[in-house]
Amino acid sequence: MLTQAQEVTFRNRGVIRLPGVLPTEISDRTREEIVRLAEKVGCLAEGCWQREALAGDGHHKTATRYNKLVKRLRKVTGRNGFMTSSLHAAMDELVGGAALTSWSEKSELLFSRPASRGDITAPPVSSSATLRPPRGPFPWHVDVPRLATTGVIGVQMFTFLHTVESGGGGTAIVTGSHRLLNGVTVRLKEIKRELEREPFFRALYARDRGDVAGLFETTGRAGGVDLEVVELVGEPGDVYLMDLRVLHTRCSNTRPTPRMMITQRFVLESVRPQLKYRYFGLAAT
Repeated sequence: MLTQAQEVTFRNRGVIRLPGVLPTEISDRTREEIVRLAEKVGCLAEGCWQREALAGDGHHKTATRYNKLVKRLRKVTGRNGFMTSSLHAAMDELVGGAALTSWSEKSELLFSRPASRGDITAPPVSSSATLRPPRGPFPWHVDVPRLATTGVIGVQMFTFLHTVESGGGGTAIVTGSHRLLNGVTVRLKEIKRELEREPFFRALYARDRGDVAGLFETTGRAGGVDLEVVELVGEPGDVYLMDLRVLHTRCSNTRPTPRMMITQRFVLESVRPQLKYRYFGLAAT
């Protein structure tokens, strides 16, 4: 399925985009389920997201609607079916044919309202709202430790339930970051600190979440590796495959529509015993 150029890009940058490789019917079905749930609890009316119902601002009536939607989104049934045989084959190629296993039974729904704090099941506000990004640093992180015995540990799949444009809350990643700190075991909590020794990452970590101007034009170099901050944007049917070692972060959704994406992580069967469940930290030995 993949070209040699795509495989080289994945090795060098840690991510590739595969436009239109999934049937849009799968995304449409899941998105429609989310819309029905939002309408049922009063968070969506006549196609418009209701700011008052979604604010979760402590008022009993609005908080109740908001909490109901959050709970129901966690039970969305349409999260399966995105991993086709062609996607599995593509991931196999990216890890050199090594056996991969899904870390979770189901894919994960990434759903964020404009200016919400994070990739949680939080619905969006109305298009008439004044949108203010949250303050504080971006939560840059990785999901797996570095292992001395292997390079690539796994692959993460991202796809879209609707069009996600720039500024719409798409995950931000640092391409090339997976090529740093390899050959030794580095725990999750230590990776960010080790990267911060480099000027590029110190400047990146210092940036406020409200300061997004020029973020996705940020480039640099560390340890002989070219680095670039990239925003995952796309259409239903598009897929990104990302090396699990890539540094990434959730971003504020400054658009008037929700960010709706699906993600799923796959790890090498050979390293899974070395990883504990939560956040893929090192297992106790």
